[in-house]
Amino acid sequence: MKIQQAEELAGISKKNIRFYEKEGLLNVTRADNGYREYTLGDVNRLKLIKLLRKLDLSIENIRDICEQKVSLKSCMDLQTEVLRRRSKDYIKMSSFCEQMAQAGNTLDTLSPDVWLEQIEQCEKEGMTFMDVKKTDIHRKKTLGAVGAAVVMIIFFGLMIGLVMWANTVDPAPAGIIWFTVGIFDIIIIGIVVAVIGRMKEIKGGEEDEASKY
Repeated sequence: MKIQQAEELAGISKKNIRFYEKEGLLNVTRADNGYREYTLGDVNRLKLIKLLRKLDLSIENIRDICEQKVSLKSCMDLQTEVLRRRSKDYIKMSSFCEQMAQAGNTLDTLSPDVWLEQIEQCEKEGMTFMDVKKTDIHRKKTLGAVGAAVVMIIFFGLMIGLVMWANTVDPAPAGIIWFTVGIFDIIIIGIVVAVIGRMKEIKGGEEDEASKY
């Protein structure tokens, strides 16, 4: 089967599938014409990768499992401990929020040094707080995609307005006008669809931070 079918059956985007191949998690055979030929076994492997990524296992961990360098059980035991530790982190963070709320400070009276000192001490003890860098990257990508889409939509909107204005000055056959406007409308719809798809990728796709795995 082709990559489109594997994408549908596994529920994983083509970009992610190629990423997993590049990372050595999936070995796909090629037909005589050079195109990749995916099997049901490949689809099952993709579903397994998807499952393990949902449980937040790293690409390295999954590769080790696939290459039988470690057992699934040992990885699951380790991940269980990681998630338990993370749950403790969330409890501690909620405690910080509760203490700050009870302190009754406003933004002007809040002393960040006091709280940051406590947080830094917790980090030294192994606690993990929010990854600001990753959050900022997501925001930057979102703003970039939306900004580019808005600019393009405005541009083609102006083009439609220009065509309609030119038609009032020097009327052209109605068929040509509607055809031209229709082309611009289709382009605008395509931009909207593309940016919606990009938002979905940024929100939860593997490719968001693929270079970091």
